[in-house]
Amino acid sequence: MIGKWPALSSTLCHTREGLKWQLDWLFWGLEIRGHFSREQRLGLYCHLMQFSGGQGLSYGSQALFNEQPNQLTDLEVAEIVAIQFWGWRYYERHPERLVPDAKQLLQAKMQLQTK
Repeated sequence: MIGKWPALSSTLCHTREGLKWQLDWLFWGLEIRGHFSREQRLGLYCHLMQFSGGQGLSYGSQALFNEQPNQLTDLEVAEIVAIQFWGWRYYERHPERLVPDAKQLLQAKMQLQTK
């Protein structure tokens, strides 16, 4: 039992850190929703997007499409959102999924707009 304690201890600490991170995320999510409008939250999200080598929608649109954000097509914007949602590493392994996933996001957006 004594030999197993360090492994158990690190698992509990890791779990505790994970729980703390999730609670912090939940708290800040509620705080942001309570204090910022939908447009402000979207702006914050676009500013904080993470890409390998940089941050923000402007960086992502330049790095991926060599365009300014206001010059992107709806499909290109959906591709950036898909990369943020599912992660760049997923698309490194499955590049053939990017466009279909982006089109699925566009379809979901259209369905929400028609409701």
